[in-house]
Amino acid sequence: MSRPGIDATPARRAPATCERAGFTLMDLLAALAIVTLLACVAVPSYRAQVIRARRSDARAALLSLAAAEENFHASCNAYAGILDDSRDSSCGDSSLRFPSSAGEGAYAIEVTSSGATGWTATATAVVGGPQEADARCRVLRLTDAGHRSAVRVDGAASDTECWSR
Repeated sequence: MSRPGIDATPARRAPATCERAGFTLMDLLAALAIVTLLACVAVPSYRAQVIRARRSDARAALLSLAAAEENFHASCNAYAGILDDSRDSSCGDSSLRFPSSAGEGAYAIEVTSSGATGWTATATAVVGGPQEADARCRVLRLTDAGHRSAVRVDGAASDTECWSR
């Protein structure tokens, strides 16, 4: 017999399952391993591209300096020996209004020799700066005749490698 208010048919329960929601520790470790592997490949490649971009900025600065030196020579009959971005160009002290750094401060630009007949300029990676890791092209040089050269950190020439890319 059944009592009032109580159902005579027993309630059915869903069968117990062992399914769990979420990730296992092995899933997380596998994902972490994949991300680490991708980072190991991507980060050095990214750094190499940043170094090449700053090197390109230094080359562009030297080529812009060449044009500025020719304009200075047209006005003063001599080439400038001093780069000073804070004041106007002056024939009297051979100073040229031009920035003395390039590549976000990664290279120091300077005129190493100048006179009435020619000039030589260099872009040197700043020690302790972001371009110090560029052992291939530590110093870039450009002359009034258009001669382009470069020096590695060990002093060896790397002209083609540094100016062709």
